[in-house]
Amino acid sequence: MKGSITMKALIAALATAMLASATAFAQADSKDSSKPAEDAPANMDFFLLIGQSNMAGRGKYQPGDAFPKNMAYVLDDKGKFKELQPYPFLNHYSSIRKSAAQISPGYSFGLEILKSNPEKPIAFVSNARGGTSLKEWVKGTHYYDEAVRRTKEAYAQGGKLKGILWHQGETDYREIMKHRGEEEKYLEEYFASLRQFIGDLRKDLDAEKTPFIAGQLNQGFPQFNERILKLPKEIDNVYVVKTDGLKTVDDSHFDRDSVLELGKRYAEAYLSIPKAQK
Repeated sequence: MKGSITMKALIAALATAMLASATAFAQADSKDSSKPAEDAPANMDFFLLIGQSNMAGRGKYQPGDAFPKNMAYVLDDKGKFKELQPYPFLNHYSSIRKSAAQISPGYSFGLEILKSNPEKPIAFVSNARGGTSLKEWVKGTHYYDEAVRRTKEAYAQGGKLKGILWHQGETDYREIMKHRGEEEKYLEEYFASLRQFIGDLRKDLDAEKTPFIAGQLNQGFPQFNERILKLPKEIDNVYVVKTDGLKTVDDSHFDRDSVLELGKRYAEAYLSIPKAQK
């Protein structure tokens, strides 16, 4: 009888241990959208993706969404490049994200860049967060510091920063429009801060000639979209992607097809830049 009780206890203990192990594995797998890349290529070109929720990724994932094997990498939470497999969730390792993200413009951007040079792997540092205002991104803030810190981690891995992709403004525009009769004044203040942000970021990343590509918001933000088109004339090597014809799922977020199209437009802008300016 005593031996029987001991055996039952042993079986119960083993079952508990196996269940705990399986649960831990499942949790880890659900949180990790990439797998280790011990042989990540050296000296990869990488892109910094920052801004609000559309850059973080609100496009709905569909089975089959994936980068080609051994061709796309992301900086993880340990400061190492990992292959973006099986899921192309670029903002998964953002140190400031507030929710799980799905497909961002960076996905289709990356696919287009790879098409232009199929033999050259690319990498990303994605550190976006939804609902943020520009004042949360300027120099001296936590989000700014994290973008700089993580980019320098990529430098330490041999990465070469080739471009900064920025999409932000919905939060600020709504605040600006509350100032009836003074919208233009506050809009100009926003763009003055944006210009300062771009200059500070480039300087702190030792990337003063690196292309900075910004995107228009959806068509519900007409004054913002018109004003941002002037930005390339105000700062060297800055480009703006238009959002004409893109559709949304609400008042802020592009739908899946439009997210993918937006990423392609970012890629078109980048690929059109003369080689000497990259």
